[in-house]
Amino acid sequence: MRVRAFVWGVAVTLALVGCKKEEAPKEEAAAEEGAAEEGAEEPEGAEEDAAGPLDLADLGLKMDASAGASVRTVAGSAMAQLGGGVAVTVKEAGRFDAETADKAKEEAESSYSAENVQSEALESGWAMTFENSGSAGKNYWVQARLDIDGKAYWCAATLSTEEQQASALAACKSLRK
Repeated sequence: MRVRAFVWGVAVTLALVGCKKEEAPKEEAAAEEGAAEEGAEEPEGAEEDAAGPLDLADLGLKMDASAGASVRTVAGSAMAQLGGGVAVTVKEAGRFDAETADKAKEEAESSYSAENVQSEALESGWAMTFENSGSAGKNYWVQARLDIDGKAYWCAATLSTEEQQASALAACKSLRK
């Protein structure tokens, strides 16, 4: 379990440092650029109003995200930067990714001393959130497994606030073709 956490950490670090980057559609970027040039302030909540699908092209999936979100692909995993300090990893589920919420809960409790574990059944799989305390303070986790068009996908994030956790959970639950 600790090896898997280390591998995720390395993957996230690589995603933040470089690799292939796919950005939001050019129309959104041009609109943002135009507003910045005119010195216009963005109205409160505008980022949420401009939300739309983020294309995870290498996986053939989409996820809901706010304007300005971006995706980097690292070793077959999509690393989505959703804004507000929220980064979500999406990949094809592997043999070490829990197949059921019960198994995921068992692993979280044994590997991370998970607290406040909450899971929910989804039409295409399950999603789970939990918390733990580490050397850097409280961590907020999201794990989800969804079957989309006959293929299993894993969506996960480790965050520093409940608000970020809620945002990551919503993004994971929105995965679709």
